[in-house]
Amino acid sequence: MKKHILFALLLLTSTSSYSDSLDVDRASVLPGQDIGVTLNAPSKLDPQAWIGIVPSNVAHGVERTNDASDVAYQYVSEKTKYTFAAPLDPGTYDFRLSSNGKELASVTFQVVAPDYKTKLTLPKNTYSAGETTTLMFELAQPLPKGAWIGLIPSAVPHGSVATNGKHYLAYQDVVAGLKGTLTFQVPEKSGSYDFRLNSSDNTGIEAASITFSVGAIKSEATLKLPKTQFLPGEQIDTTFTASETLPKSAWVGLVPSKVAHGREDENDKYDLQYEYVKKRTSGKMVFIAPSEPGSYDLRFNADENGGPEITSVTFQVGGKLDAVGIATLLKQQGKLALYGILFDFDKATLKPESSQVLSQIAEVLKTQPDLKLSIDGHTDNVGKAAYNLQLSRKRAQSVKDALVQIYGVNAARLGTRGFGDTKALAKNDNEAGRAQNRRVELVKQ
Repeated sequence: MKKHILFALLLLTSTSSYSDSLDVDRASVLPGQDIGVTLNAPSKLDPQAWIGIVPSNVAHGVERTNDASDVAYQYVSEKTKYTFAAPLDPGTYDFRLSSNGKELASVTFQVVAPDYKTKLTLPKNTYSAGETTTLMFELAQPLPKGAWIGLIPSAVPHGSVATNGKHYLAYQDVVAGLKGTLTFQVPEKSGSYDFRLNSSDNTGIEAASITFSVGAIKSEATLKLPKTQFLPGEQIDTTFTASETLPKSAWVGLVPSKVAHGREDENDKYDLQYEYVKKRTSGKMVFIAPSEPGSYDLRFNADENGGPEITSVTFQVGGKLDAVGIATLLKQQGKLALYGILFDFDKATLKPESSQVLSQIAEVLKTQPDLKLSIDGHTDNVGKAAYNLQLSRKRAQSVKDALVQIYGVNAARLGTRGFGDTKALAKNDNEAGRAQNRRVELVKQ
């Protein structure tokens, strides 16, 4: 009986000495570092045999299981030494040799999380909406390629690069070595946020973070006008005040009064002209009265992302310009947009109804013999830019020709320019805006 047992042990020892095996050149490695594995294969392996890196918690024994879970692999060739880049996620892994549906051999190693001794610093920990800040970072050792810093809501769980990658609001790559600065704009929505340093672009570790807060927006602002009645094309000088906590994207828009109040997205849909506040707490804005008579508002919006309408002021547009009005506005503003000069569609031919405004311009020039004017043509953006530029020049010349030939104005007192669609006063995405952009301007020289 003992002889039979001894013979079996000898047979097992002999068989195992000829089995395939793997040897790893180090027991632990940093994420992304090279690690070598040596294949000991006494007999020739199948051409489809392969070595893969598989997390150690994956069940052993079946090639298909290894194939579904490997993070890297190489097919076996004539060589015995194979080099891999270690996974970026710390943990325990195996090199596993698989072929013909089976796992033939394995060896285990560790990926150890490095201590980058990272330091992230901000100049302060509380910001106004949309404010700009500079983030400083210092590292004890270089990060792997693909490292990045993301701006992420603090409520997002820490630790996973993949999770951070799904929730970042802004990011920048870390390519400046062991020390550097990055400039970010903080969110416009109040709350708690982090800057998080990630060791790679899709896997790896979150190496460091720093938290800051964005204060609540104070919806405080005022708008004031010098008067409530304007002529079409008249300049509207507007003064405003605003809370310093308003984001950079707070804006004032010129909106028909019939549009319902309260929602920024509705104001944005129908505004004819607009200007950003740009973190100013007070100042002036200039708008141009629309060409169509009616009731209009200037509306102050907290931001451009659906925020509230804070305040508004209403004014009326109506009446027609006479010589006295033209002269007064040229003196006050230096220029004047005219909407009573009309042309045939897509042509530089003046319509008969333009004579009323042309005669008033001629009257101003006769009563002010030293006045010189530039006649500037402007179009909307329908059509090609080069064509619009030529059309605007031809229309300006038609106005000059009419003033000289019909009303006897000295040609030397008039210059002409065409700007096409390059100096829009209003949006070109609706007909009201395009009508305001199709204009002739008188500019005092």
